[in-house]
Amino acid sequence: AQIEPPGCAPQPISALATDTVVQTGFGGAGAPGAPPPAYTTVITRTTEPLGEVMAAVARCGDYRRSSASPVVVTQRLLDQVPPVRGAAVAGYTRTDASPGVTPVTTTLLLAQRGDVRVYATRRTVGDIDPTAAADPALVTLFQAVAAVGLR
Repeated sequence: AQIEPPGCAPQPISALATDTVVQTGFGGAGAPGAPPPAYTTVITRTTEPLGEVMAAVARCGDYRRSSASPVVVTQRLLDQVPPVRGAAVAGYTRTDASPGVTPVTTTLLLAQRGDVRVYATRRTVGDIDPTAAADPALVTLFQAVAAVGLR
């Protein structure tokens, strides 16, 4: 895929089995006619400080991704992220929109201690209010993955 501007490509997560654990599941029914939200947790090793990730999100509030069809990606930092003892925390939303297609929004909550970072995400079909409080199920999942991944 091509990214415009080029410096806005999301940072990859290590695919090495010794570095990363990923688990995905689905929540209850979504809006009428929409699939249920997908929840994902990630525990990974990284050399990148969490602040660098969030600086990239802030710098790249809107960017374009093109492969088979053009996608406008809009990212917004979250004002409130649940605290995790002894860890840096951050959060943001990312909405992918293509012409004629319902947008898909992912809410990401992140925590990092040392070289270990955890993610809890919720992916839904449709726009969400980026100023709204995070979904309680996502917050619970975030706290659980942080407790396990950052011990």
